[in-house]
Order: sequence, then C-alpha cells, then structure tokens
Amino acid sequence: MAAPTTEDIAAQIATMSGRPVLLEQDLARIYGVTVRRLRGLVQRHPRFFPGEFCFTAESSELYREGLPPVPDREAFTCAGALMAAALLHRPDQLARSVQVAAAFESVARVKHRTDHWIGPSALNDGRSRSWADGPGIRTPGAQG
Repeated sequence: MAAPTTEDIAAQIATMSGRPVLLEQDLARIYGVTVRRLRGLVQRHPRFFPGEFCFTAESSELYREGLPPVPDREAFTCAGALMAAALLHRPDQLARSVQVAAAFESVARVKHRTDHWIGPSALNDGRSRSWADGPGIRTPGAQG
C-alpha cells in the first residue's frame, strides 16, 4: 500500500462534536493496522485516550457526514491519532503521524478562513501555535 499524502488524509477528516476527527477505519488504514488492533489500543490504554482524544461517534453525526451510522464507531482527534501512532511502536506509523498532524492543521486552517474556528486552546492567549507547540492550531496572521 502506498503511503497516503497529507491531502488524502485531510480529505478523510470529518467534523464531529464540533471537532475535526478521523474515524477508526480511516486511521487504521493510514497506519496499516486493523480496526481491531486500534480498538485494542484504546481498550488496553484508556488513560491515554481521554474523551478529548477519542470518543464514540453519534449515529446522527455520522449521518450528517454522509456516512453509514455504524454503532460504536470511534472518532480520533488529532491528539488521539498521534497517541495511537506512539503506542503502535512502529517507525512507519510514527512517520505517518507527521502527515496526520499536518492534515489536521491544514483542515483547521481552512476552517479558520471560512468561519473562524480556531479551537478552544488557541483562544487562551491568542499566540500563534502549531501542533508541535501543544494543544491548539496555528492561527494565520497571528504574531507569536
């Protein structure tokens, strides 16, 4: 399987509960693992996947995104996707996690330009941030 591009990953990002997320089957495909393996990580390490990182998608949200309302489908935020890569312990998955982070950031930038969503942590001090700085996203034009 060819490694997905940042644009391929960004195209799979949906919005659920007001947050950009990757669904479990998409994240599993990106990292080259089964959905069962990904779910096993979440079940074995619940303290590494709090609600801000991973949550069960509501059927109504799946329907709004044009997806079949499969019960108990997990949704991973950027932080959850990066945590999964770290726990999978394979260099290729860690390398892909950089693309995942870049895809989330590109989606957030587009969202910011269209309706000014910048995420709750970016509102704290208005400082420009990137995924490497911690929670929040880079706000275009902000001075750091």
